[in-house]
Amino acid sequence: MTPLLTIADLRRAGRDLAAPFRFALEAVTLPQEMEILEIHRLLPGKRLTAKARWCGLTVLVKLFFDRSGYQRHWHREAAGLAAMLQGGVATPRILGQAENRSQRAAVVVTEYLAEARTLADLPDDSPERAAAMAASLALLAQMHAAGLEQRDIHPGNFLWTGGGVHAVDGDSVLTHPAPLAAAPALENLALFLAQFTPSQTEALTPLEHYAPAPAIDAAALDLAVRRHRDNRWRDYAGKLLRNCTEIRCLERWNGFQALRRDCDDEPLRGLLADPDRYIAEAELLKDGNSSTVALVRLPGRNVVVKRYNIKNWRHRLSRCWRPSRARHSWINAHRLRFLGIATPQPIAFLERRFGPWRGTAYYVAEHVSGDPLGAKLTHKAQPKIAEPVARLIGQLFRAQLLHGDMKASNILCHHGRPYVLDLDAMTWIANQDRFLRAYGNDRQRFLANWPDNSPVRQWFDANLPRAEQP
Repeated sequence: MTPLLTIADLRRAGRDLAAPFRFALEAVTLPQEMEILEIHRLLPGKRLTAKARWCGLTVLVKLFFDRSGYQRHWHREAAGLAAMLQGGVATPRILGQAENRSQRAAVVVTEYLAEARTLADLPDDSPERAAAMAASLALLAQMHAAGLEQRDIHPGNFLWTGGGVHAVDGDSVLTHPAPLAAAPALENLALFLAQFTPSQTEALTPLEHYAPAPAIDAAALDLAVRRHRDNRWRDYAGKLLRNCTEIRCLERWNGFQALRRDCDDEPLRGLLADPDRYIAEAELLKDGNSSTVALVRLPGRNVVVKRYNIKNWRHRLSRCWRPSRARHSWINAHRLRFLGIATPQPIAFLERRFGPWRGTAYYVAEHVSGDPLGAKLTHKAQPKIAEPVARLIGQLFRAQLLHGDMKASNILCHHGRPYVLDLDAMTWIANQDRFLRAYGNDRQRFLANWPDNSPVRQWFDANLPRAEQP
């Protein structure tokens, strides 16, 4: 028998709330008990979105139980869904709603779209991805034509059912005189597109699908997307060094560690508790003066651990007051994956500390098997290898990211896809002129992996972005 939880239980559970469980709002207009089957989204102590069984139906439940703000969010959710239905926008129907004033909570029950997936859940290589994106843009244009603006627009608010797209999250919908003016429409569309990687939006040609709606200038849209994407990255980067839904951090006087919650298990915690022992017993991939790299085999997962060594007291003095290279690798790996650029999944990083002073640091990432680029391309530029590498370097170029050490060994070829390694020297340069000057060095270092007369070098020299490009 699943447990029966009260509103007070939900508040106390915080982030540890787990399905299945039974729940009753105990409202006069909605007295029926519901069984929560699967949690879709949880804001601890505030809101719960879940799949549930209610009155013999499979439904979606949105529960608001923030003591101070539940009523405001409840009213906005119901009003937003109603506005979308009135505007002819596909969205789940409201099946019931009620409030328990004494417990300061309310619920909205809507139809459940079976087998629906959000845009965020569709794999990049899925044949449905392009169709779902195109349908979402058409639906967004329909919303704007109806004077509707989704303030908290993101891929999770668009559900693909195989034959079409539904918009959800009425709480974030604002109503304006129809149609929505061109300026706010452009900003809303740009904010939506900024949720996707540059390669995803470039392949889509968004304005071909965003119609009929207020006329949007393509150049202005591109600038707005870049601005929103940069803002999103800054917000995301700020979460990588503190406790949040995705990251767990632990700070003590003698150390700091951050790890991804989806990788957090006992074997990983054992590794972080004593990384030197694991490195000593592991297969060494590199044993250098500045760093040691080891392949550590954990139960169910192989990881690469990179220890940034302290060479002597002078080196310790120069490093102790600066962010560690492990931290740089952690941030840069997340940035690359944020942009859709392939690099092994970052798992954790650890800094030894004495109060505010840093010492030895460790970076942990998933192990990706493959061959270094230099071993794959020796005498001839094979298109199936060289072209993906050129696209990858083009992605770095457009993102204005400098790798800092473009050795061929820092690009790993895995099942035809190149992965960028060794990220501690990577930097982002906001000023385009400064970036172009510095990029020339990165490019030249990459070409220097092969002799001047090598066909591989000549191919890359002809196909890589040049520093003088705008």
